[in-house]
This record gives sequence, structure tokens and C-alpha cells, in this order.
Amino acid sequence: MLEWRLQGHTFPRIARELTEAGYAPLSLARISRIVKSEIRRAADTCVLQRDMELMRLDQLQAALYPKAMQGDGPATDRVLAIMDRRAKLLGLYSPRQEDETPEPANARQRLIEKLEAMAARMKGADT
Repeated sequence: MLEWRLQGHTFPRIARELTEAGYAPLSLARISRIVKSEIRRAADTCVLQRDMELMRLDQLQAALYPKAMQGDGPATDRVLAIMDRRAKLLGLYSPRQEDETPEPANARQRLIEKLEAMAARMKGADT
């Protein structure tokens, strides 16, 4: 049922598909509860997987941290990489400025500049 719902099928269509496949008829409310339950279960699984990954990162960092604090360059690089991975996993980074959508005025100015450059190239090609 969840797979059908993910494909965009409506609850009435899922009910029809189940009946046509030989299953006992289910109410739309029951199908909805089952689908919601499966979504919650999938979300819980994702949380558990994330938590396991965080624990693994903690173990790796704990093993390398003493060496890094003694000045071991490769161990320091690994600890920093682990910290970076943890921050990404937790969504701690904010969007960078250049990733933001440009202001319309800037976009307009860039478009004008590109059009002028194209016009100059075309004019040069005509002569």
C-alpha cells in the first residue's frame, strides 16, 4: 500500500487494487492508517540509522582524538573530517551566500551584459 501511495495512487485506487488482487476490502480510513503507520516506521528507521552513524563517528573520533591533540597531522585531518561529516549529518551548516538566489536586479544586469556581448559578437561576424 505504501508503495502504491508513493507512486501517487489515491486511497480509493489502492482499495480497488487490493480488492482486484484478491485481498479483503478495506475502508479508506483503514488504508490511510496503515500507510501513515508505515511512513512513521520508515521515519523511525531513518532516525535509528542516523543515530547509529553518529555513534560510529563518535567511536572513530574517540580513537583518533588523543593522537590529534598530540599534533599528529593525519589524525588531526581525520578528526576534522569526522567532525565535518557529523555536522553535515545533523544539518548544522547554513547555506552559503553564493548559493542563494541572486537578486532580480543583479540577474537583470547580468542578462543585459550577456545580450550586449552577444550583440557585439554578432556585429563583428557581420563585418
